[in-house]
Amino acid sequence: MSRLESGAAKLTRQPLDGAELLTNLHDLFEAVFADKQMHLVLELAPVSGLEGDEPLLVQAVANLLENALTHASVPDSRVVLALGESDGDILISLTDGGAGIPPEKYSEVEKRFVRLDESRSGDGTGLGLSLVAAICRHHGGALTLSEASPGLRATLRLPKRA
Repeated sequence: MSRLESGAAKLTRQPLDGAELLTNLHDLFEAVFADKQMHLVLELAPVSGLEGDEPLLVQAVANLLENALTHASVPDSRVVLALGESDGDILISLTDGGAGIPPEKYSEVEKRFVRLDESRSGDGTGLGLSLVAAICRHHGGALTLSEASPGLRATLRLPKRA
């Protein structure tokens, strides 16, 4: 994470198939969600122009999925992994059905080692969302958090390739 934040890490850009990337992660995690009696749903809109460092983007989305399993584990809840486009950017989002995070804490949870025990249950190191945010910034994008009522929506906003 230090290398990402300092700019020392090299970004290996390559054209990516966002639908394939998310489908692979969905297929990998679907049974784990089912074991917790949660429903992982995939919503894919056609997009073009996704470019980035595949291992880093896989890490970012996997961190979001693991956060949902750890902190938003509600039986019969629906967790939506989605791909879309808005304002010329590629959007990858994960929406859970858990307790969520108070909006005034959004910027705080992007910092290293921050854990909001009062709003999220379970163990963790406090690095998950800060790593996701660092990966987004490394790609020239941003992580945005919003209320899902119930739950939290975490969106990776990534610029399309020129």
